[in-house]
Amino acid sequence: AEEATQETFVRALRALPGLRSPERFRSWLLTIAANTSKELARKRPRTTGLDLDALPFEPADDRGVERRRIAVEAAIGRLGEDERDLFLLHTLEGVPLEDLARDRQVSTGAMKSRVHRIREKVREMAQDHLESQGEIP
Repeated sequence: AEEATQETFVRALRALPGLRSPERFRSWLLTIAANTSKELARKRPRTTGLDLDALPFEPADDRGVERRRIAVEAAIGRLGEDERDLFLLHTLEGVPLEDLARDRQVSTGAMKSRVHRIREKVREMAQDHLESQGEIP
């Protein structure tokens, strides 16, 4: 997170002369942060703040934990771009729902519902992935 923050501000400082709409500075900066985070995430093994314990089996060993991680990553990869961005920004980067809502010009309640639905979708897709791989009955 510290590396992503530092890199975001370095990139923003370099790109600042090209900012065409100063009134959209917040969303411009959040876009840079999202893109920087995605790029750094591709370079490193990912971890997730998603509650893997909500998946319906207890891994008996490290292979089971790795299978669950792979299932969650596969589910995240199947999300649409906007859903994936919201999921990553809130769940992994810790961007508050209020900030996401303000950036997208929706109510905090609407954003909370949307993020909740996305998290449930990830859980369901991860479970489906594990079932299709024969990991759970």
